[in-house]
Amino acid sequence: EPKRFRSSSAAWRGFCAECGTPLTFEAPDGVALAIAAFDDPAGIAPTIQWGVEAKLPYVDGVSKLPSEETMGDISSAPYLAELVSYQHPDHDTDQWPPEEKP
Repeated sequence: EPKRFRSSSAAWRGFCAECGTPLTFEAPDGVALAIAAFDDPAGIAPTIQWGVEAKLPYVDGVSKLPSEETMGDISSAPYLAELVSYQHPDHDTDQWPPEEKP
């Protein structure tokens, strides 16, 4: 069950109490879901964009930028090779909750 906080006079925002991941925007006209927080976000395609008046000017061109995989330049971020994620217990961690760090 998500935790919720009142973000305005008309809306609530739901989030994971364990890690803080945003989950919902709840308003009188319905609930918007943060689809990237789902276990299989590729299976949920957006059908509309809301709030486009506040869209950052570069957003539409992001897909045209050069791209690189996370581990594509490990020499510039060697910590990634040893990184242990404490996020998303379904996929990134073998044990949940993770053991406390010493």
